[in-house]
Amino acid sequence: MHTQKIISNIIGLLIPFPETRRKIKRAIMKYDIYAITQFLFFISSRTRPNNICLIEFNNCHGEVISGFIPYLQNKGYNIDIVINKTVHEEKPFCRHNMRGIRIYKSSPTTIRAIINSKHMKKYKHIFLMSSAYYKTKPNKHQDYCTLLPYFKRAQLKPYIIEHDLKDIAIFSEENELKENRIITLGKFDKGIFINPHDFGKVRVLPKNKITTFIIVGKVEAKRKNFNTLINALEILANKHKHFRVIAIGNGQIEHLPENIRPYITITGRLKFPEMFNYMEQADFFLPLLDPDVKEHERYITTGVTGSAQLIYGFKKIPVIDQKFAGFYRFNDLNAIIYDRDLASAMEQAIEMTETEYDKKRAKLTETATIIKQESIDNLKRILNG
Repeated sequence: MHTQKIISNIIGLLIPFPETRRKIKRAIMKYDIYAITQFLFFISSRTRPNNICLIEFNNCHGEVISGFIPYLQNKGYNIDIVINKTVHEEKPFCRHNMRGIRIYKSSPTTIRAIINSKHMKKYKHIFLMSSAYYKTKPNKHQDYCTLLPYFKRAQLKPYIIEHDLKDIAIFSEENELKENRIITLGKFDKGIFINPHDFGKVRVLPKNKITTFIIVGKVEAKRKNFNTLINALEILANKHKHFRVIAIGNGQIEHLPENIRPYITITGRLKFPEMFNYMEQADFFLPLLDPDVKEHERYITTGVTGSAQLIYGFKKIPVIDQKFAGFYRFNDLNAIIYDRDLASAMEQAIEMTETEYDKKRAKLTETATIIKQESIDNLKRILNG
């Protein structure tokens, strides 16, 4: 958009006729010149052997596409990435070795052109990070549709990362399911399980003297129950002083009592380098999934929480309700499990010794390693099938 404004302003200086000037400016602002330039680079790039394309047209899922990179690098694939330019600006690949990986930024103006290009047909495999395309309407309401028909018309058969099994029926993906081209981030009775959670080099730090809990994700009730957190903090604030909570994500926690404000920092949405740094420095992760919130049921039935990827990748001990723990392979050895009593669970975390903490983290590391190997084996199976 910045490039278009510059060109538009230059035209304003060069063309003296107001009506003509307005028409040309409108035409320029309609198109994303930067994205079009990226598209031209994409279609003119040379074809490489064993080449795979990872695609994310939405302004989200940066951690998913990032987590796939080491899995594919280890198998010797050349990787091209087509990514929403907003996500790319958040630097999701900041900790990876990106040598040899080609990146092309997309925008809504170039999606169909990219899919229909002859260059797209040259890839050995295509991974679509989501078959859904999220549209924000003028009133800020977000809706979504499927991009799969465009791929079908272009005679392309991508592997699809399905974030909610309900979309298989909604988007008519039954044929893709039969052909083993549906990938799920959680282990369900449908789809191929692959959980990409290798974000690059991660430092292993000792437990902090001031126990640090972290939350990552948009502040909204359908994703996390922040009321439970507030209730727990009010209890803990009267008993403990050596703890803090870092909440990373869009939105504000409403009705935050004055007495607990010193214990919680709300950063807002961060770019990946900053978020990863906070993850490294934290001790425990709070998914804030609540068995009494109907919307949270999907995180063990049709979808998964992105919190699990960060927990596995950064080996941060989760403090999680028992209803959700087993699905993510968390137990008393590698996590702190509670039954509707978050305050007691957080208190257990605060009082945990460094030795106890290291034992739990070692068990969590074992679990993450098993999941990673299972994911790599499943990826190898479908690519060689």
